[in-house]
Amino acid sequence: MTGIVHVLLIEDSPSDREMIRRGLDRHRRVECLVTSHETLGKAVTAVQNSHFDIILLDLSLPDSHGLDSLRKVMEAAPEVPVVVLSGLQDEQTAVEAVEQGAQDFLTKGRFEADLLIRSILYAMQRKRLELTLQRANDELESRVKQRTEQIRQMQDDAWRREEEFAHAARLTMLGEMMTGLAHEVNQPLMSIVAFASTAQQLAASKAAHSELAEPLERILKGATLAGEIIRRLRRMVRRREPQRG
Repeated sequence: MTGIVHVLLIEDSPSDREMIRRGLDRHRRVECLVTSHETLGKAVTAVQNSHFDIILLDLSLPDSHGLDSLRKVMEAAPEVPVVVLSGLQDEQTAVEAVEQGAQDFLTKGRFEADLLIRSILYAMQRKRLELTLQRANDELESRVKQRTEQIRQMQDDAWRREEEFAHAARLTMLGEMMTGLAHEVNQPLMSIVAFASTAQQLAASKAAHSELAEPLERILKGATLAGEIIRRLRRMVRRREPQRG
């Protein structure tokens, strides 16, 4: 492996810190640059301000304990792999930590430098694969969401076109009905106008029938107005050739 592995060691025991440092320093295949903190608070601040390739986390710290420590570290550095360091009494908790996102766990006093380096390298590799898979999954979900939105938009457009066609069909049907109605109403109106005009002429020529003049005038005006309305309706519903704009 080329390059330097930046290690954040979160351990409150001076003897354990020194043991881990020496083990990493003695290893010839991998060069590790170790930054150590004895409290979780200081470690979280460090990981937020600096780059680290791996975090070695002791589960028993002065300001935090157990899985709560792991949760806080993972929240502060979600893309950095974590290897849990546990005492004999914390092995069950360490197993649960792996189930909740830690890449590996080592029992203090039971590992040598080679095992520690191997755990670090495997943890980094698994985390890279995990992040790659997560990004691929996020991209897939984004594409599915985008495609779903496109399909929904196409459905909306299809529904709008369907409604437009239905509206056009209703207008066409209404136009046909109005054309037929106009034809039916126009015939009697023409008769009314004709007879009213004749009666008006007769009433004007005979003094005895002069009292018919006013109502006949109203009949003539009403019928003429009705006829004009019918003509307007017929013009309104008449089909027209589309004009280019």
